[in-house]
Amino acid sequence: MLLDRLFKPSAQRPEVREGATFRHIGPGNLIETAKVLELMRDPMGIPHVRYDLIVERNRQPLESLTTSRTLNLQSFTSHFTDAVTDAVEFPDAVEA
Repeated sequence: MLLDRLFKPSAQRPEVREGATFRHIGPGNLIETAKVLELMRDPMGIPHVRYDLIVERNRQPLESLTTSRTLNLQSFTSHFTDAVTDAVEFPDAVEA
């Protein structure tokens, strides 16, 4: 099943599962940290990831950029490539 293959880890991609945390470091030391809340399919059967997102610059959270978001699984795994093993505190997120 396609969904099973997408949710399983590969040599390049860690497993995407509820509770897992991932990070993307962009230009200007902008750090996006995503905590997976839910894996689901849309009405067309496309897998999606609902996640909380914290955006930081120089390790200082940008309060206005702490939100809950949803991306299709392929976009999520392409953007958030680094699994995070250290504990990350997520404040209450605002739905985007």
